[in-house]
Amino acid sequence: MPLWSRVRAFFEHSGVLDLLDVFRCESKPPEASVAFTIAVVALGAKMAGVDGRATDPERAAFIEAFQVAPEDLPGVERFFAQAQSDPAGYEIYARRIAEMFVDRPEFLEDVLAGLVHIARSDGELDGREAVFLETVADVFGLEAGARRRVLRRDETGLACAYAALGLPRGASPEVVREAWARLVRENHPDRLMGRGLPPEALRIATERLSAVNAAYEALKPARLETTR
Repeated sequence: MPLWSRVRAFFEHSGVLDLLDVFRCESKPPEASVAFTIAVVALGAKMAGVDGRATDPERAAFIEAFQVAPEDLPGVERFFAQAQSDPAGYEIYARRIAEMFVDRPEFLEDVLAGLVHIARSDGELDGREAVFLETVADVFGLEAGARRRVLRRDETGLACAYAALGLPRGASPEVVREAWARLVRENHPDRLMGRGLPPEALRIATERLSAVNAAYEALKPARLETTR
C-alpha cells in the first residue's frame, strides 16, 4: 500500500510526536509501520524548512520522492505544514528512525539519501542544510563510506566518483572494484524489494545504483593507470 494511503487517516491529528509515540509498539516490520511513516515525513518536512521556509522545489521534491497521489495532495500539504511547525526538534525524529533500524544501516542510508534529494532540489546546500544532514548522519551512526556516498555529491571529477563509491580519493583498484561490486549487490532491485523498501523509495535507491555504475566507469582510466 502506498505510503500516503497508510497515514492519510491520521493527517488531522495534532501533536506529531505524540502521534508517533502512539504507534511505536506496532507489531509490524519497522518499514511498514505507521510510526516510521510519520517519523520520516516529519523529518523530511523539517529538512525542507531548516533554512527558513520550504520552497516550492523542496515541496515538489518531497512529493516526487514519495510519489504522492493527486487525491492525497490536500492531506499531504496539511501534514507537511503541521510537521514543519511542530516544536519537536528534527533530531528526535532522526533518533526514532535510528532506533527502528539499529541493525539495518543500509535502510538508514536510504532515508538520508531522500533527505539529500529534498535539500538539493532548490540548488546548492546552504550551511543550515549541511549541518542538518551531517547531524542526521551522526544520529543514524552511519560509517564513513556511507556518509561519503550520500553527502559528498557536490564534489567534482574523480573526487565525486570516489565519493559515490564511499571511498577516499586514491583508493587502490582492488578496493574500488570491491566497493563497486558490493554496492551493486546491495542496490539490486530484487534485494531492495526484499529488504522492505516502499515502492516510493525505490527510485532514489535506483538512482544511487546508476551513480555507482557511472563512478566505476569514470574511475576506469585511473584504475588502468594504477595497474600498469
